[in-house]
Formats: sequence, C-alpha cells, structure tokens
Amino acid sequence: MNTIRNYINAMFSSLPKTPEILRLQAEMMENMEDKYNDLIREGKSDHEAVGIILADIGSAENLKAELGITDVDPQPTQDHSA
Repeated sequence: MNTIRNYINAMFSSLPKTPEILRLQAEMMENMEDKYNDLIREGKSDHEAVGIILADIGSAENLKAELGITDVDPQPTQDHSA
C-alpha cells in the first residue's frame, strides 16, 4: 500500500495545492486503499494488487489533462530583480 500512496503523492506533487486538488488527492487515496483491500480479499497478492491499481490510476499527465491543468509550477519563482 505504501507504493500506491507514494505514487499518488508523486502524481499530485506537481499540481497546485488548492482545496479542490487536495480533496481529490484524499479521495483518490481512499478509493485506491478500498480497491487494494478488495483485491487482497479476492486472493490477489500484494504485488498483484499494487500492479492492478497502478495500471488503473494512469499517469500524472493523464490526471492533469482530466483536470484541465497544463504546465503547472507548484513552486512559484520569486522575482529577485527588485
């Protein structure tokens, strides 16, 4: 399950930290944890369950496209010219 948490955290790391994005991240984490537990109950190994979930999640680029976000810089640069 740590692999899934790390993957989701990495996916969201480049997105703005708006309340909506943070809510979506928490929701995704909860849904993937539920799915992981369901797969384990079905008899899948930890490795199989993680693989299935990571394949279902997709990539950070897909997530950005779904959210309509392009080339977001999570850490705005400071203007040092002043």
